[in-house]
Order: sequence, then structure tokens, then C-alpha cells
Amino acid sequence: MNNKKKILEIGPYPPPIGGVQMRMKALLERMLDMGYECELLNIGESKRMKIHGCLDVHHSWDFAWKVSKYLLKGYVIHMHINGKSLKAIWMALYTQGMSNVFFRRAFLTFHAGSKQQYFPKNKNIFLTIGYYLIFAFSKKIICNAQSVKAKIMEYGINDEKIVPIQGFSM
Repeated sequence: MNNKKKILEIGPYPPPIGGVQMRMKALLERMLDMGYECELLNIGESKRMKIHGCLDVHHSWDFAWKVSKYLLKGYVIHMHINGKSLKAIWMALYTQGMSNVFFRRAFLTFHAGSKQQYFPKNKNIFLTIGYYLIFAFSKKIICNAQSVKAKIMEYGINDEKIVPIQGFSM
């Protein structure tokens, strides 16, 4: 029996190369070096391109199917989002919810500054509920600064669940 930890990384992957993409690339390489079995589901600008080592995404049903398929195979989800994309919020809600259905709570890395288009908490009740559910369903939340951790805590999330790790550090 294979006891290797299996992780499905979900987020934007190069190209183009930016902060989130580089952090994901470094994390993926590190986990593979540590012996994890990892797959990467690319939801970035290059999501429809065939990139070696990445699963491409063609549309929302394809995304839902691939996430469900990997959960059935025993993978743990690690979702990467920021506060700039409504589509990513919906994808995170789906992955976090489905992970809980499979009794395999997902991890979340929130690549955001303390002020982005759809984050932090604001007067939009749907965004507030969406972020609350994403954060509440997550097993652990990694963010990039103490200031972002403080904003996540405004949603009623326990501070012990949130780990700030500076960008470009392992």
C-alpha cells in the first residue's frame, strides 16, 4: 500500500511569472523533493495551455470534475488564491466544501495584501459569507503577513489556524 502523502496544488502556475506563481513553483519543487506525490491544477492565465507537470483547466465543469477525481483518489487539496478574483473565490468555496465532504479538510494559502479588490471584509454580504466559509472550512490558512492574518481574523477565524509566512520563504 502506498502511504505517500498525495497533494493537489491548485493555483496559477507560470507563465506568466509573478509572486504567487514563483511561490507555488518553489513549494511544489520542495514537496516533490520531500517525497510527496503532488499534482498541480493550473487555474492561472495559462490554464488552457499544455504545460509539462500541470493539469490544464478548460471550463468550470472540468475544474469541478478534476478536483472531485483527485479527492476520490485520496489527495488533500492545497488551494492558492488572492483577493483580486471573484472566480477564484468560487473555486475556493467549491474545493473547501468538497474537501470537507470527503473528510479531508483542505489547506489554503491566501496570497493577498491587507487591501485588495475583494478583500478584506466589506459591506458586500455575499463576499463576507464566501470568505468566512472558505476560511472556516480550511484546515490551515497560510498568508503572507501579520496584517493579512489580522484581517482574516475579522471574519471570526481562530488565530491559531492562521500562519503568516513571508513571501519567498519556505
